[in-house]
Amino acid sequence: MRREERPQVLVAEDDPKQREALAMLLKLQLDVRVTEVGTVAAALAVLSEEAGAIDVVITDMHFGSRAREGGLEIVRAARALSEVAPDVIVTTAYATQENAIAAMEAGAAWYVDKALPDAWRVLLLDRARKSLHVRSLRTEVEQRRREMEADLLRAGRLQASMAAPDDIQVPGWRVTSRSMPARAVSGDFVEVIDWRDGSTVCVIGDAAGHGVRSALVGTMVRLAIRGAVRRASSAEEIRREIGAFDFLQLPDSCTLLMFVLHAEGGLDVLNAGHPAPIVVGSSGVRAVSLSGGILVTGLPGFPVLQWRSIDVEKGGHVVAVTDGVTECLDEEGRELGMGGLAEAVKACVLNERWLTDGIAELVVLREGSEMRDDVTILVMSRE
Repeated sequence: MRREERPQVLVAEDDPKQREALAMLLKLQLDVRVTEVGTVAAALAVLSEEAGAIDVVITDMHFGSRAREGGLEIVRAARALSEVAPDVIVTTAYATQENAIAAMEAGAAWYVDKALPDAWRVLLLDRARKSLHVRSLRTEVEQRRREMEADLLRAGRLQASMAAPDDIQVPGWRVTSRSMPARAVSGDFVEVIDWRDGSTVCVIGDAAGHGVRSALVGTMVRLAIRGAVRRASSAEEIRREIGAFDFLQLPDSCTLLMFVLHAEGGLDVLNAGHPAPIVVGSSGVRAVSLSGGILVTGLPGFPVLQWRSIDVEKGGHVVAVTDGVTECLDEEGRELGMGGLAEAVKACVLNERWLTDGIAELVVLREGSEMRDDVTILVMSRE
């Protein structure tokens, strides 16, 4: 329903003279639109038909034979609205502690005693004015929350459109990946870049934290990586540029593993503070110990990054994950760790399950597990 600028107040009162006088007072003093009803059924109908348009409800507590239950039913109906629920002000000429408690328990924001000569109208206006102000703030907050959610969803779709293909053939290798963000956007990323002489550069990265800030850091790093790889004519030039990433002025840290896949089957890897990769071959499953620094703005003197070569036999695999995988909790609250990841990889190999989806199902998606961070899995399989 399209809302007008002036707020709307629902007045439920079975005494026609009091209802008319109260409506006139509200219009003159608060410049509001007023919907007047004289029965419980009529009040419930208005709340049902104009759920998002009512800003404040003012209701008498006692309605004929319904006694106080009539007013309480209106209070409960107003507070149960799916939209931002309006404040309800209950008025009564039978002010007792019992009635006041019943009104508040039903969800009333204010309780006004009509037995206070003309003072009750002054009090009612004050309460209505405050409720309208609070309603305005709530509505604004809710609108901004929805706008932020919509922006995050758009950002998530945009980020997904920038992601590397989740299953791609490159010379000598098959590269698969799977990402599961903890929120609408993720600080994890995978890059697959065609390079020189038939080589392919694959990167898995993880910006610290969660949400928008993390996603921005990850995007800055991945764009810088694309530029560094495309400018470089050798692996050494890539290493130097990666080691100088502090020029990005990153607000948070970002770790990464960079792989150069050679068409003939060799693989070089550069580690910047990331969990070690796991190599799968005929001799079993092993983690590769790699030293490396963390990409942090303004932090001088971190370890010099070095390339390391790894032999991968035909039919072998290299598995890399972000720490969202190793930090997943099992049903007993224990972290998976690198040891648990290695066991999951072994289980996939023994059961001939494809590693990317198999690891996700065994570790992240299994019943009782708890994902506390963005999760990304990268598998490079030599063909």
